[in-house]
Amino acid sequence: MWAFIPRLGGCLACGGVDVSVAGLRPAKRGLRAVSLPVWILLGALAGILAGLAFGERTGVLQPIGDAYAKMLQMAVYPYLICSLLGSLGRLTPKMAWRLLGSSWYVYHFSGRQPWQPSGSSPR
Repeated sequence: MWAFIPRLGGCLACGGVDVSVAGLRPAKRGLRAVSLPVWILLGALAGILAGLAFGERTGVLQPIGDAYAKMLQMAVYPYLICSLLGSLGRLTPKMAWRLLGSSWYVYHFSGRQPWQPSGSSPR
């Protein structure tokens, strides 16, 4: 089974899409057809089932799980911060004031300031 994967840089009459044989690739079959998010979910499910089935004996695998979680944090946190700062930077002053006006009471009435650690309380 062949799947058509368009490539840029083809003829102008074709709209810039390369429709030659080089643009055709064999379709993935079997285990290669499973996407990365599905593999991640299957791994998490296998880890949960192994923990339930084998209990404390799976504790030797904890350093591997911790390293995997730290690697995910290294990839996700910078992306999250950049996307938040980029989105806030694109706000108009009117939208920024609306956002502040709709969320200020969360910090005001929660009894703590956003810069205080969650364990400390105001005196």
